[in-house]
Amino acid sequence: LGSVRPTGSLALLAMKTTIAEETRASVRVEERWLVEQRQVDELAMLSAHLNAATARWLELAWELRVEGDLVDDPARFLAFRYGVTVREAREYLRVAEALQELPQIRAAFSRGELTYSKVRALTRVATASSEESLRLRAAPSPAGTPPPPLGPRRGNKPAQPGAALLSPSSARARGRLHD
Repeated sequence: LGSVRPTGSLALLAMKTTIAEETRASVRVEERWLVEQRQVDELAMLSAHLNAATARWLELAWELRVEGDLVDDPARFLAFRYGVTVREAREYLRVAEALQELPQIRAAFSRGELTYSKVRALTRVATASSEESLRLRAAPSPAGTPPPPLGPRRGNKPAQPGAALLSPSSARARGRLHD
């Protein structure tokens, strides 16, 4: 015996039920998408706020270093007071100092358009003459995607040919990846 298929009004009722279920499922998918989209938008906004807050934190840390009479060693003070290592604090101060000569990057960072990670990398290679083009190249790439190569670090020899073929761990061990 084969399967029995509904006919007539029973078939119409089955089709209406199926269409109603598909419509409800479609609406649920759409509602979930809208909720997720709002979450993604909020994450983007909060990320920009974090970037801007980090830029302000660096400005204040730099002012403390330059103008502060109460602190003998600003890096040690920042490390102690804000829960970072002395090495991290020195790197923050290095970035803050470099930003003094890079007003476009500093402004984009303050607006939340660049992450600290990108600013940190840019301050290693940017000069007054290359700042604008590097800032424009850095701004649109989403975090987590490898940025285009910016060039050798100041004072370092250019990467050897074929260095891009190295794995990240072996390249980092050889000092070719800096972030």
